[in-house]
Amino acid sequence: MSVMKRKGSPFYCYEFVFRGRRFRGSTKLTNLVAARRFESNFVEKLARQRGGIVDPVEVPFFYLFAAAFLEDGRG
Repeated sequence: MSVMKRKGSPFYCYEFVFRGRRFRGSTKLTNLVAARRFESNFVEKLARQRGGIVDPVEVPFFYLFAAAFLEDGRG
């Protein structure tokens, strides 16, 4: 696992291999410690998904749900 800064970019990028698959991308962070934490959390999320543990889906606010429901024409 590695976090690095590309030439000419203020943001840190990550690159690592997890179970034979290469992952790389931007952390969109300018702090090295925060970028390493981002990468660590990303790897942890991949490991949890591999074990069948999925993150809970955020529940929308009721007013957003109601607006979408009424626009759909069912209400």
